[in-house]
Amino acid sequence: MVCSKCGKEIDETLNFCPNCGNNLKEQVEENKIDDVPESKEEVKENNPLKGSYEITNNNNSEISEEDLLKIKETEMANNLCIVSLLLYFLGGFVFGFIPGLGKILGMLSPLAAIGIMVYVRIKYPQNIFGKVLMIVYIVLTILAIIGLILLVIMCRQLANSCQ
Repeated sequence: MVCSKCGKEIDETLNFCPNCGNNLKEQVEENKIDDVPESKEEVKENNPLKGSYEITNNNNSEISEEDLLKIKETEMANNLCIVSLLLYFLGGFVFGFIPGLGKILGMLSPLAAIGIMVYVRIKYPQNIFGKVLMIVYIVLTILAIIGLILLVIMCRQLANSCQ
């Protein structure tokens, strides 16, 4: 660190300059405002993460249109996955409050969610969120089928025990 009053190099841990007695804490407070970078190049040069993480491609050029398209496709696929999740888990609840047709829509919303997921898996096959969500839906569907089969078996046994 350099003292702003006498220009001597001093240790950053000191509160006062040993040469002239300047208050270094005030100097640090003043320098905080002056340390704002003026350009992207200055940010890149002074980046504390330089080498460990940089948002540039290998040849330091602009992002290609192909990469930009991949980013947009990933965003679109993720947005569709979120809509699918909302339909699957909240659709029945939300549509259930609508009299008449709402109950039917509530029962159909998980099917619509699965339909959206099938679309995501076909249109964006590399999307990880879509892959995981589709696996979750498949497991939930299998569990629902098993639960329905167990319910039928229990009802049948209950009906036979009444006779």
